[in-house]
Amino acid sequence: MKRSANKPTINLSYWTYPEGVMFDDFKNIDKFKTELTEDYDINLESRQTDALGGGLYELAIEIISDFNFKTYALEIIRDNSKTAIVAGAIYFWKPLMKKIKALFAQNTELSPNIESALIKFKDTSISIYSIYPNGISEIIDDIIPIISEHYIQMEQKSTSHIKSIHIPIFNQVDTYSICAYRVKLNVDENIPKFDKGDYYKIWGIEYQDGTKAVYEVNSSNLINAPFYTQSEYDELLEKKFESEY
Repeated sequence: MKRSANKPTINLSYWTYPEGVMFDDFKNIDKFKTELTEDYDINLESRQTDALGGGLYELAIEIISDFNFKTYALEIIRDNSKTAIVAGAIYFWKPLMKKIKALFAQNTELSPNIESALIKFKDTSISIYSIYPNGISEIIDDIIPIISEHYIQMEQKSTSHIKSIHIPIFNQVDTYSICAYRVKLNVDENIPKFDKGDYYKIWGIEYQDGTKAVYEVNSSNLINAPFYTQSEYDELLEKKFESEY
């Protein structure tokens, strides 16, 4: 789809129950999509699962913006205020989150959730992962200004520009002893409990030169250590099983 001038692009995808089940899709999903076109170029894809497993009606969100994130980070440092973020960078997803909240309120029987939010700025991208129901919608307005306040420090401590930021990351060796730093896992997760504070502890940083690091938010400490997303972890787990069996 061709992007409209000054309109962010929103890509939404999710899985639904199989055809013929009582709840095939969200109620009022067409109205939801129509209302979003006022503020965004929107692509919405729903796919029917062939099984009644988990992960249904969980939105994967991708937002593509013409904003340059580093510009706002510098504004935060210079002005010591969140004015630039509130007026600009945060604004473009507020209508989306408001409408998602309304859609979810009309479909509580489906236990809907936001699975992930990928925000693509011109110069970097931010991936936020769900660690408990409605966690992303709860923290997204607060987390972007906080990232801005740390962004220049994270970049200055490396010889390369930041390609992507992943939130949150956990320092917990997984069940199969594959890695220490990684996202919350879809299966065999051995961390017993998650809460809002986890979003503000450790972030994963990937740089343009391909290197990775983890950033401890409270201490502003950058550790040169790899971290793993779900797909990267799955690849390591598959290789481990292949080598052992």
